[in-house]
Amino acid sequence: DTKWEVPLEKEVRKKLQKRLKQLDFYHDDVNGVNNFSTRAATIAYERFHGLDELGNLSPRLLMFLFRDKELIDYGVRFKKTPIAEADRSTANQKNANVSSVPTAPTPIPVARAESDETIEDTPQTTPSESNTTDSTVNAETTTPETITPEEPMTLTPVPEKQAETNTPLTEIESIEALEEKEDAETNEIIHLVDDLDEVDETPISETSDNEATDETPRLTEFEHSIDEIKKTIFDAHSNTLLNRQVWLRIMGHFPYALDGAMGPQTREGITSYETSIGVEPTGKLAPKWEARLEKDVRKKVQARLKEKGFYEGDVDGLNGPGTRSAIRAYEASKKLPETGLLSPLFLMVLYNVDDLNPSDKDLAVFFEREGIQIKGYKPGGSDKLTLQQLMLAYTGDYIEVIDGKEGPATDEAVKRFQARYHLQIDGKIGGDTERRLTREVINTFQRFLKKEGYMEDDPTGSLGPKTKRAVRELKERSGIPVNDELDIPFMLVAIDGLAGTTLSDDYLAELKSAKAEEERLQTAQAYLIGLNLLTGKADGVDGPATQNAVRRFRQQEKLLAGTHVNEALMPFLEEAALKKGQSYLQQLGYSIKPDGKMGPNTKKQLHAFLTSKKMPVSDVITAEILIELKNEANKKRAISNQRAPQAVQEQAASRGSAPKGTMPKLEKGNQEEGILSSAPNKSLSTSGKLKIVRNKSGQIMGCQVGNVSMGANYCSNYRNGQNCTVVYRQGRVISLRCK
Repeated sequence: DTKWEVPLEKEVRKKLQKRLKQLDFYHDDVNGVNNFSTRAATIAYERFHGLDELGNLSPRLLMFLFRDKELIDYGVRFKKTPIAEADRSTANQKNANVSSVPTAPTPIPVARAESDETIEDTPQTTPSESNTTDSTVNAETTTPETITPEEPMTLTPVPEKQAETNTPLTEIESIEALEEKEDAETNEIIHLVDDLDEVDETPISETSDNEATDETPRLTEFEHSIDEIKKTIFDAHSNTLLNRQVWLRIMGHFPYALDGAMGPQTREGITSYETSIGVEPTGKLAPKWEARLEKDVRKKVQARLKEKGFYEGDVDGLNGPGTRSAIRAYEASKKLPETGLLSPLFLMVLYNVDDLNPSDKDLAVFFEREGIQIKGYKPGGSDKLTLQQLMLAYTGDYIEVIDGKEGPATDEAVKRFQARYHLQIDGKIGGDTERRLTREVINTFQRFLKKEGYMEDDPTGSLGPKTKRAVRELKERSGIPVNDELDIPFMLVAIDGLAGTTLSDDYLAELKSAKAEEERLQTAQAYLIGLNLLTGKADGVDGPATQNAVRRFRQQEKLLAGTHVNEALMPFLEEAALKKGQSYLQQLGYSIKPDGKMGPNTKKQLHAFLTSKKMPVSDVITAEILIELKNEANKKRAISNQRAPQAVQEQAASRGSAPKGTMPKLEKGNQEEGILSSAPNKSLSTSGKLKIVRNKSGQIMGCQVGNVSMGANYCSNYRNGQNCTVVYRQGRVISLRCK
């Protein structure tokens, strides 16, 4: 419901902006607007933490971002007494007496404001510290940002946040008070960090401290040609694992073939790196070493780009704008996709033993095509693949005819899309590829909406309330079934709007034709029901029962044999319905002759019937009117049969035939005549002329063949005097057939 979803989304985005601002990722106003600055800051945070770069309010981002709040709450439970500047300078002297300092709580590592990553430096210990065995400071637990002041810090416990739970959160004043308290606590952390001793930063060369210093040379570069690089990326089992293998190779811990698989060699490389940085070796993917590895690789990349003249900043391993710009500049010089990321393609070119200079043709598969370039819409395969081809065409990756069939064109389009978004390149639309494809389709549609003035927010890649409303409105204006799904008709209309094509025109024409066909079939079924040739409902399904009814009607009307409804059949159904309707009116007591002509008297009697039933007046006996006439005639017949006196039945039995105007009391198929009640226990038949029995109003009350009498339901489809055969058994009429 947009009444509460939109305000809720804005409030959550305010919280996100405030948190990103505290972490120095966001520098704009906290207003809850989904502008470019907010999305860019969100993506930067996601990239820093190795999350999917969505730029929206994804559950994973929010759970990760606000998990940091727990660390902040933990950190501000201690307040430190300010230290005088003189004492601070004394505390920073390297020859301070460590053994005289009492033990203090270990400060919590805090991300630097300039960085998109948490700094994790290897603990450094001075000789004096390592030789002091009686010190209460443990070198293994001392963090790099811990200070050792001469005057001990006084840490005062801060009460837990119990006051928050006692404050009514529904009041605006309480919420603002909580936000102010949260800001104060965050500032407390910042001051706490400022009072910590700064880590000595030494110039970092391209050779990392984590690399082996033994004499055995380690493989840190690649000998792949551009075709081998493409094959390696396309054939990798997992793009994430391939990325880690490339990083480990650059750090000298993975001299094996790159396959993107978690095998023994990959686990060995991970274990080697974990050991080199002093982490307990596990041989498994884990954030505790992956973040450190990424930072180490970025240091080497910064150093290499600095040598090549693309980077001018500090070699610090931070993923700042200068580093990303330098990576993009190098990628542009090599005609690579300008991503600014530590991707396998970029690293395998940068750290290649040869100076690769690939052509546009070599790397075309990694680039997004400009605009929509499909050659037509001729669906013949599955709806699922047709929809996927349309989505790939919308993102500019599919350029052939939309046919819904598998083939090289579809595989190439999928691989192009996967390569551009650093997905597993296998040519198959699996879970990750399908989710990313859907997100990019929504992004493209939202950009179109913003350009056309339908939306003010930047693209989010998510199908929120505003986008759903736009999807429904677009479908409603285009005359297609209205819902908020990204289905085939929506994609056709969306592509037409973006590319100026007319794909939806053919689809809408087919849709209207199919709808008209279904309506015609339903009308024909209703006529057949009114003609007593079909039972059930007019459901628009051309099933066996409908086909059999059509076949019988054609035979009855002496038409060409067939079992399907077409346009040519409809006039004959309408003509038969007119005559049958007149018959029903006659049974209901209206003065009318069934002649199959819509004359003045027929119109008069029809109008009278419709008025009595409070139905719209019509000069045509439609399928709906025919069924109503049939139902009313059946009701009256049932009432008349129930009221027939027993004396009349006995009189009819003695005569051997029923007098005109009366009919024995009958139940469907049950007879009281002696010829039937005394019949042997087997089926018998008798033939003769059919005699119709009517009442004074001319309504059919029943019929006879020889000595066998039947109810009106057996006789309504036949004429007086026809040659008929009736089959009966043990007092029950089995069937009546007439020629």
